[in-house]
Amino acid sequence: MGASKSKPLSPEVKDLEELDPEEFESFKEAFNNGGLSELKRKVDEDIDKWKNVPVNIAVTGNSGNGKSSFINSFRGLKAYSEGAAKVGVDETTFEPKDYMHPINKNIVLWDLPGVGTQNFPKNTYLQAVDFHKYEYFLIITATRFTENDIWLANEVQNLGKKFIFIRTKMSIDVSNDGHDNPGICKDDTVSKVRQAMAKHVKDAGFEEIRVFLIDNHFPLDYDFPDLIETMINEAPKWKQEAMTLTMTNLTKSLIHRKKDVLQKRIMKVAIVSAIGGAVPLPGVGLVVDLSIFIEEIHFYRKQLGLDDDSLQEIARSLDTTVEHLKVDLQLNSHFLGASLRSIAAFVSTLVLSEVAETVSAIAIPILGSFVGANISYGSTVAVLRSILDALVSDALAINKRLMQQLSEQSFS
Repeated sequence: MGASKSKPLSPEVKDLEELDPEEFESFKEAFNNGGLSELKRKVDEDIDKWKNVPVNIAVTGNSGNGKSSFINSFRGLKAYSEGAAKVGVDETTFEPKDYMHPINKNIVLWDLPGVGTQNFPKNTYLQAVDFHKYEYFLIITATRFTENDIWLANEVQNLGKKFIFIRTKMSIDVSNDGHDNPGICKDDTVSKVRQAMAKHVKDAGFEEIRVFLIDNHFPLDYDFPDLIETMINEAPKWKQEAMTLTMTNLTKSLIHRKKDVLQKRIMKVAIVSAIGGAVPLPGVGLVVDLSIFIEEIHFYRKQLGLDDDSLQEIARSLDTTVEHLKVDLQLNSHFLGASLRSIAAFVSTLVLSEVAETVSAIAIPILGSFVGANISYGSTVAVLRSILDALVSDALAINKRLMQQLSEQSFS
C-alpha cells in the first residue's frame, strides 16, 4: 500500500471528462495521502453527498389554494399516501409545518402560515418564519394573488431571496371555460389565464415575472415541468444535483438531467469497483465488482421510474398491465434485471468489439499500474453507460406515452 501511496500520477486523463476538475484533484490528493483505502473512502463519500445537502423550500398562500396538494405532488405522493399533507379547504396552517421528501429527507417543503394574521402580522412575519433558511418562496394562488402575497414577494426580493409565483387548479379553469364556451380548446383557455395573470403581476409591479400555471393532479401537464426545471436551476449550483436526483415527476427534461448526473456518477462508481473485488461476467469476458454493479443498476431503475412499484403506478395510469406496458413500448428493462444472469444476457447483446475498444481506451491514472483494477474500471464504465442509455430510452418512451395520453384527454 506504501508504493501505491507514493505513485506519481499521469497528467493525461482519458475518458474522465464527466468528472469535475476539483473532484478529480480531490481524488488524487486522497490517493496520495492514503492509498487505495483513502481513495475509496473519498469516492464513496462523494457519491452519496447529494443525500446530505439541505434544501428548504417555503410554500405560502391562503387556505384552499392547493398548497397541500402541491406539497404532495412535488414529493410524488397522493393525498392518501403515508406522510402526505392533509388536503382540504378547511385546513389552516397555524405554524410552519415541515414535509420531508420520501427519497431525500434533507429536501424539505415548509407549509407556512398566511401573512397578516393575528399570530403572523406583516411586521414580524419573515422573522417569525425564519426566512433565512429557505432557498426560495413558492407563492401559491388558485385565482389572483392577494395584497399580502404581493407584499411578501416584494419583501423576499428586497432581502435578496427568490420567489416563484404559482397558480394552481388549471384543470378546473379548463373545464369551467369549456362549459361556458362550448368548442373552446384547452390551449385557448390556458392562453387566456396566462395573459390575465401576466397583466395581474405586471400591474403589481413585477414587469417580467412569470406565473407558473399548474394543476397538482397532473404533474406532467401545463407548466409543472417548467416549474420543476426552474426550481432546480434557481437552486445554488452545489444543490442542483441533490434536487435532480430527488425529483420523481419524470418530465422529459428531468430524465435528461438525471442522465447527465448519473453519467458523472459512473466515473466514480467505476473507481470503487476497480478497487473492490472484481470478477468476470460469465460468457462476455468483462470484469466488474458485481455487488456494486447490481446496486447501481437498481439505483438507475429507481431514479428513472423503472422499478417495480413505479411501473405498477404507470401501468395503472395508462389502464394497462406492467407486462403489456413492457411489451408495447419494447422496454429494455423488460430484459434487464438486477441479477448476474440478466446483466450477462444484456451485455451479450452489445457489440462486444466496441465495448472492448472502450475498455482498452479507459485508463484511470489514479490506479497507476494496477492492471486488473484498470480492466475492472473500464468494464464498469463501458457497460454501465450502455445500461444507463438503455434505461433512459425506456424512461423517455414511457414519458412519450404518458404525454400522448394527456394530449388525447385534452381533445376528448
